[in-house]
Amino acid sequence: ETLKKSSVKIALEKIVGNRNASVARLVTNDGLLNCNYCLGILENSEFRSFLVSHVETKFNSSELIMATSEMPDNSRQCELCQDFFQPQSLEDWCDRIEEKCRDIEFYTFVVGSVIPPEIMEKEDEIHANYGLSEWAEILKSEINREVGKRLLKRWDSLQRSVDVRSQDLVILVNLVKNQVDLNIHPLFIEGRYCKYVRDIPQSHWPCKDCNGKGCSLCNYTGKKYPTSVAELIINPILPLFEGEDGKFHGAGREDIDARMLGEGRPFVLEIIKPRKRTVPLKKLEQIVNENAQGKISVKFVGYTTRNRLRQLKGLSSKTSKKYLAIIEVLGKSVEDILAMKTQVEQFFKKKEIEQWTPRRVLHRRANKLRRRTVHSLEVLGPDPEHEGYLHVEITCDGGLYVKELISGDDGRTQPSFSQVVKAPAKVVALDVLEVLIDEIDDKNED
Repeated sequence: ETLKKSSVKIALEKIVGNRNASVARLVTNDGLLNCNYCLGILENSEFRSFLVSHVETKFNSSELIMATSEMPDNSRQCELCQDFFQPQSLEDWCDRIEEKCRDIEFYTFVVGSVIPPEIMEKEDEIHANYGLSEWAEILKSEINREVGKRLLKRWDSLQRSVDVRSQDLVILVNLVKNQVDLNIHPLFIEGRYCKYVRDIPQSHWPCKDCNGKGCSLCNYTGKKYPTSVAELIINPILPLFEGEDGKFHGAGREDIDARMLGEGRPFVLEIIKPRKRTVPLKKLEQIVNENAQGKISVKFVGYTTRNRLRQLKGLSSKTSKKYLAIIEVLGKSVEDILAMKTQVEQFFKKKEIEQWTPRRVLHRRANKLRRRTVHSLEVLGPDPEHEGYLHVEITCDGGLYVKELISGDDGRTQPSFSQVVKAPAKVVALDVLEVLIDEIDDKNED
């Protein structure tokens, strides 16, 4: 159905009066905007709703403007978009985007744009001069939307979709540099690891003498320790994702000389700028476990989100942990301590512990008072392999320093095992048996 110009003009006056008339003047009198897209972004939602409800046809406000005026002079370049919205221009940009994305695996994306300052100034000037500042849509939004729509059509068979909240890829139409820029978002994988040998840190530890540059002391590796849990997991699988780098995020950390046993410690692996996003988890596990040669093992839970990482980091201080401590008590025999078993266990049941930052970590941690709870402490019996050593099982809040709980750290931890048994005691070896995070198994939506 063809609308007569007179009826459209009546609608203009009835609904929005001079505002849409001002838009029409951009074409009829001033000739500033010469394309439907730039006129379309000046549409008024109230006016559009009126037309949809009163006229049995569908068109946007740029078509309305054409109905109320003479066709613009398309032989001249549009002063606002500089003919970006010409069909061939849009297709050329989409071709360039496809070429740039050719070897990148992604399933969700969003389109952004970088607009030259002179175009933004021109847009502000038009909005101000014609009374459109409060309700006109900005050019940047129309560019993002129009390019996104065309890409969706091209990628329909690939099942790609636009996701403005959480996307694999950000595509930037950079009109300032006349180029396509890509921002590949990280990939996150959740899992648990066990560590079976001592003296392996959780993360890369630079040599303190050369600050990671390499020296004779570290055999020019730049590392204090030959490897780490993070390196044993990231290095063998990073090439499969064609990522630039990897980051390891653990739910807390055990001491370097402690083992991590049981079901393992939760972690999230972050792959930076991956060009591949889907590798079977079993394949990843096999590669890591074979490469680690018994030092560690991993079990990957699944691909996850950044929000899951935030959740994991937030829970790390709220966990409970179960430890097996092999301790030595000076001046008393194992039999003496076993005779005090009931007394010691009752004393530490649901016991709040006050700890100042241990002296051994004061060089890298703030000196402050921490309060943590020991939920249970069980004296198990003598160590079967080393005479004079005792096994003690401790379940406590995350963040409690277990070695200092036993020794007392010269009074910086109150109360301590040493105080209760009235003899100096120290941890000879420590194993983490369980990291208890009930919330970690809750599914998270992002």
